[in-house]
Amino acid sequence: RIGKQGIEKAYDRQLRGKAGGKKVEVDARGQVVQEDPEGSIPPTPGENIVLTLDADLQQRAVEVFGQESGAAVLMDCRTGDVLCMSSSPGFDPNLFVSGIPSDVYKLLSTYDHLPLLDKAIGSTFPPGSTFKTMVALAALENGYDPNTIHVCNRVWPWGGHNWRCDKAHGPLNLHQAIVTSCDIYFYQTALWLGGPDKIAAVATRFGLGDIFDIGITGQRAGLVPTVEWKKQYFAKRNPANTRWFPGDTPSIGIGQGFTNVNPLQNCVMVSRLANGQKAINPRLVKSIGG
Repeated sequence: RIGKQGIEKAYDRQLRGKAGGKKVEVDARGQVVQEDPEGSIPPTPGENIVLTLDADLQQRAVEVFGQESGAAVLMDCRTGDVLCMSSSPGFDPNLFVSGIPSDVYKLLSTYDHLPLLDKAIGSTFPPGSTFKTMVALAALENGYDPNTIHVCNRVWPWGGHNWRCDKAHGPLNLHQAIVTSCDIYFYQTALWLGGPDKIAAVATRFGLGDIFDIGITGQRAGLVPTVEWKKQYFAKRNPANTRWFPGDTPSIGIGQGFTNVNPLQNCVMVSRLANGQKAINPRLVKSIGG
């Protein structure tokens, strides 16, 4: 039996230890007659691997999600320790130990909530309004005046299209736009930046689109789009769509459009914001063999 997934797969050799053996004498029927203790080899236990996870937080995430589909990742923004990395709905791994019945496996693999997929690192989603912080930082880094006022009347006509917000926030500066999560403000902030490249330069520094060395595989990098990415991506698929159009930009400003990140990346982004001093990296394995 070997580790098939996650920590058990990544550290199978350390966890396994070494088998021992007994030297015995048997009769013609194979029955043990006597044992030679001096000839026996004691087994060597595997190393203990301690994770950074907080069992109570992990269990709480499982309870909150229940059978809903989703993921939760929590980090200590001072150290990078991953305190919770939960994917829901889960499954009982003991089902796989001695060979899972085909009908049970079919239920798990065809269920639309995807219990066999680790959504915390193996699925990517539009980051939505959390991404507005990256847009704000990119703007400030490029000389944007945070006292700039944009008026949100819930609908903003631009480029032959009506861009919408969840409510009419009225006149806002940058701080107020973050507090109220105003879409219309960040549509216009992204346009002020002239496209995705300056936003991507900041977002990648905060961990979006990155693969982290946390000891387990299966991470999907997602996408923080740039002008060059679109050019290459659509070169063969749709050559007429290789140019970055002005209409592609507003949705980037609110974390929609082409942008996709996994929950771990999004947690790293927020943790680096909260830390405010260093670009901390996530850590899942606390110690190996002490």
